[in-house]
Amino acid sequence: MVPRKAGTDWEILAPAKLNLYLKVLGKRSDGFHDLDTLMVPVQLCDQLRWCPENSGRPVQAESCSLTVDSRALNPGPSLHSLNSSENLVLQAAHLVAARIGRPPHGHFQLTKRIPLQAGLGGGSSDAAATLRLTNACWKAGLAESELAQLAAELGSDVPFFLHSGPAICRGRGERISTAAGLANLHFVLVKPSFGLSTAQVFQEFSSSKEQIQSSNDNSTARLTSLIGALQAGALSTASRWMTNCLESAAARIAPEILCIKNLLADAGCRGQLMTGSGSTLFGIARSARHARWIARQLSAQSMGTVLVTSTSW
Repeated sequence: MVPRKAGTDWEILAPAKLNLYLKVLGKRSDGFHDLDTLMVPVQLCDQLRWCPENSGRPVQAESCSLTVDSRALNPGPSLHSLNSSENLVLQAAHLVAARIGRPPHGHFQLTKRIPLQAGLGGGSSDAAATLRLTNACWKAGLAESELAQLAAELGSDVPFFLHSGPAICRGRGERISTAAGLANLHFVLVKPSFGLSTAQVFQEFSSSKEQIQSSNDNSTARLTSLIGALQAGALSTASRWMTNCLESAAARIAPEILCIKNLLADAGCRGQLMTGSGSTLFGIARSARHARWIARQLSAQSMGTVLVTSTSW
């Protein structure tokens, strides 16, 4: 995630992420949950561009404006938040401006390709990209530690996206350890026509006995075994260690989750899992060619949007 100058403008790519492992270890006193997760960035990206002039575009907040091109996404009720002050791009820009004691300025153009309410971290990635972009184009001079503090204020997944490459994230997600040496992976993604609310999935999870069972699991040993298998390129072994403790809760809300998971398995994926709090599911393919072949089979099933991507680091 590196800003690039383009004439008088600046631009940056904001990648999606997949959770290859996710355990919820308990609820914290601040209302959030302690997590144990392995996340990897992938080559499905939003694009964020900043230009120094507003050029007559509608101002969303003070002197900083935003427009969003979401034509790549399927229409849905969640799209309304993209063009409002709720957008994490504007929130991140104002945090940087407040930290450096200058008013925010210029115009942001966000091109959305990462589906919403999908467990892919699109909003969090956009926020991290904004921190990087404004630090460069506004010559803010913020250190990595300062950017990390702002990222933690914006959301649990945002600190991960400031990090380059796969990582183990703990706490709310702000405690990050590099997961080095993982083999390059190829994925088939299926995003159903519906999205899932993170709050709703966590509420369903917390109301069941899964939370206690999750806390009692030896998460560290399982995660270590998964990383070892991925470093060795042993996909079949890795698939046995992959887990997402939110998947059952999400499937109770939307039973289609399990149908899609079975389709991915039947199509030949090595390991199938929901990412984050859903609703996207992914399968690991043997190669990019294999992923494209699987995607063609699944597209005929009309279960949602089918995408092919790979890891990015």
